[in-house]
Amino acid sequence: DFSTYLWSTTDTTSSITVSTNELFFVTVSNEEGCFQTDSITIIVNSLPIPVLNDTTICDGDIIALNPGVYSEYSWNTTETSNSIFVNEANTYSVTVTDENGCVSDTSAIVSVNNLPTPILSDVQFCQGDSALLYPGSFVSYNWSNISADSAIYVTSSDNYYVTVTDTNNCQNQASAMVIAFTIPNPQLQDEEICEGENTVLNSGIFSDYSWNTGATTQMLNVTDAGVYSITVTDGNGCQNTAESTISINALPNPQITQISEQCLNADLSDFESFPIGGIFTGNGVVNNSQFNPIKAGVGSHEITYTFIDNNNCSNTDTIYVEVNPIPYPFAGDDETVCGLSYNLNGAINVDVFCVWDNIAGASFNNIQNPHAIVNVEDYGIYNFTLKETNSHGCTNIDDVSISFNEGSLAFAGNDMQICPDDTIILAELTANNYQTFNWETSGSGDFLGNDINCFYAPSTNDIENGSIVLTLNLENSPCPIVSDDMLITINPKPTVTINGDESVCEHNVESVLFLDFTGTPPFIYQVNDLIQTTNNFTDSFNINKGGVYNVVEINDANCNDNNVSSIEVIGRPIPIADFSATNYEIDMHDPVITFYNQSQLANSFEWNFGDNQIDSMIYHPVHEYDSAGTYIVTLFVETEYGCIDSLSREVYINPVFYYYVPDAFTPDRDGLNETFIGKGEGYIDFQMSIYTKWGEIIYQTDNDLEAWNGQYNNTGTEVPSGVYFYKISFNDEGGKLHNYLGEVSLIR
Repeated sequence: DFSTYLWSTTDTTSSITVSTNELFFVTVSNEEGCFQTDSITIIVNSLPIPVLNDTTICDGDIIALNPGVYSEYSWNTTETSNSIFVNEANTYSVTVTDENGCVSDTSAIVSVNNLPTPILSDVQFCQGDSALLYPGSFVSYNWSNISADSAIYVTSSDNYYVTVTDTNNCQNQASAMVIAFTIPNPQLQDEEICEGENTVLNSGIFSDYSWNTGATTQMLNVTDAGVYSITVTDGNGCQNTAESTISINALPNPQITQISEQCLNADLSDFESFPIGGIFTGNGVVNNSQFNPIKAGVGSHEITYTFIDNNNCSNTDTIYVEVNPIPYPFAGDDETVCGLSYNLNGAINVDVFCVWDNIAGASFNNIQNPHAIVNVEDYGIYNFTLKETNSHGCTNIDDVSISFNEGSLAFAGNDMQICPDDTIILAELTANNYQTFNWETSGSGDFLGNDINCFYAPSTNDIENGSIVLTLNLENSPCPIVSDDMLITINPKPTVTINGDESVCEHNVESVLFLDFTGTPPFIYQVNDLIQTTNNFTDSFNINKGGVYNVVEINDANCNDNNVSSIEVIGRPIPIADFSATNYEIDMHDPVITFYNQSQLANSFEWNFGDNQIDSMIYHPVHEYDSAGTYIVTLFVETEYGCIDSLSREVYINPVFYYYVPDAFTPDRDGLNETFIGKGEGYIDFQMSIYTKWGEIIYQTDNDLEAWNGQYNNTGTEVPSGVYFYKISFNDEGGKLHNYLGEVSLIR
């Protein structure tokens, strides 16, 4: 509480009532007379204005009521959403609250109109007829066939529907099933028939029939030309008409030419006919164009020619063909004879004429005699033909085959020589003109195989006797048997014996083995893997190792043998010479070397030191050299069986030699260590080169007294302090080359 109040509205009360948007000020004072001012801005918010409009809908429609966008809604339907969907007549009200909390309400009346009631009925009729569809009186129409007329005529089957609109703009639908029955389709075709034929017209299956001839049947038998029509009615009462024009075609006039009498074995005869293109039937007809007497047989045969013209009309013509029998001569049985002459044995019927055909290389004593004698010029098979003619003038033939054979020719083969184990191959024979064969032997061996080119295996008795005779026998019936002999000589096998030393130092000293042969030179023999040839009855070869030496095969001029002789030679091991030394390179300050014998398998030793001094037999000798040089030291060793070995090594006795190279010098003119050079003794052919680290030569000399003073080629131009590289080379007095490579530091 304050003592006084003064508002910007001039009011002096402690509170005021306002209703406008405005900034209001108030000044207050207390009992002590102090004043203070404050202000407040008043904002007056407008009430929300929800909007709903009265509306009318059609029965079944739904409408959305939406008063606008607010924070809260309260409908008299108890819903609280911003929109409601209604389909019933009523007064709908809503109270809305905006974001400032201000509240307002509104309402709308919704009315519902009834739908229109169009009426259509299902209908049926035959194709070609029509029906009227009328749903009633309305404001507008929308048919399923896109028509907008109040009524439509329909001519085809379908489910037709219409949407109508009344004065309230309400719509409704109605539909009608329309069935247009298919009219019957009687099937008649124009036809052509041949003279004397008939045809049956058949319209198909229906309920009723009416022909223009007065007939009422489904089918009509027609024999005359003309136009025939029919009206049919189906089960739905629908009708249709069809007609057929019938034409009569004249028959063709085919002709066939007569064929003369035929012999049973005559060739095929061609038919002649007019017009061409028909069909021949009867016994003996082949290929629809020829007459075959053999197929027809003896007798009289009816042949019919049938011709079908372009109108499919046919007619025939007939002839008769006579087929006469033929004779059956017999020329005789096929035979094989020996020689070039034969008495034929033909046979013929009574009261006929016969003759033999002439052939090249043959002559007859009477060509008209079935038992004629024939002579031929060459051996071989000849076919003779006997021809016979009967009273009808028909002929026939018969053949006989006569084989004129030559006597056999036999050659058993050349005489031959074989070895005891050989099987004789009978392949060089000559055998001509034979039917059968057989082999014979004078011995007791066996023939192997069934062919004429077979094998013969000599028996033990054949081998002991040394020879046999083989005989080849050939027979070419009816000719006599011929034979030929072949002499077989059976040679003995060669032999060999081997002898020689019974031992050998292996891989060192060679030994000799000797061989003695029996048989017919030359001899080819194999000792283990060694194959050699000799024309002598003795031979030898060298060996250098022990083992069993087998003569595994030997061949002489005629035969061979295996595993015939052997000798066992004992292989003695050779010793292995070896030694070492205390030093292989020394100098003349101390020219003494001790040698250590490291040999194996030896029991005697001899040393040669290579300096013309007396050889030593000591096991581990000590030797002193009296001059510098290179010497070859050789150790000879031997076993108790006389097998030896040796080994040589070089030793170097150098003259007195040494050389020292410093690793730094100081060319600073203080008189101490001013130059670089090495020092030594016992060398010659001196060379020295100085290099920078890049490989540049800055000093060279071949005088061991000319030291490097730290200048370029000792010319007065000093090189900088640093590390330099040297190469010093020379030979010692023994001729050995020495190279010294290293670094030297130049310090100023």
